[in-house]
Amino acid sequence: LEYSNYVKRIQLVPKIINIEKIIYENNLIKLTYKYYNPHKNKIEIFTRQIPLNLKLNNEFMYFFGLWCGDRYRVGISNSCIELLKFTSNFLKNNLKQKESSILGEVLSSYELTKSEWECHNRILRNIGAVKLRNRIYSKKRGKKIVNYAILLSNNYILWHILKSLEINLDNLFSIIGEEQRFAFYAGFFDA
Repeated sequence: LEYSNYVKRIQLVPKIINIEKIIYENNLIKLTYKYYNPHKNKIEIFTRQIPLNLKLNNEFMYFFGLWCGDRYRVGISNSCIELLKFTSNFLKNNLKQKESSILGEVLSSYELTKSEWECHNRILRNIGAVKLRNRIYSKKRGKKIVNYAILLSNNYILWHILKSLEINLDNLFSIIGEEQRFAFYAGFFDA
């Protein structure tokens, strides 16, 4: 996917009000844009980077399969530490995201104690998360469930690119090889 396709697609993204600045450097596109945040009911300005080209290799297709199977923003939610490590490394190394933008979440079904929270924080830091957050996602009677998420904070642009690939999955499958399709399905079922 070439950068001209990115820019055309980005201009069609709902909630993107205006692209303020586009800088191409070191195989990255750095975008500064105004975004309408419906949750805060205000316009915010973000600067985000995306790779100039996406290599549709096995590693990308595996990540893309994880993302399609999980649908957790730009990242995954899972209890498997190896999948979370893979995602963290992939976001940094392949999608060229700054380490400071990697967010780790502890998703629990109950109120965590301070020592439990600290233990889960250590796990997320070892995986590569810089920012940390704790969320109680649902209270299930009698069940104590803890899950983790590794994701990018506020990268609506990259999410939209992944979403457009998902919508056009048939076209994507027509241009990649069998090995990449298998990698996609491996990620999808691992999610």
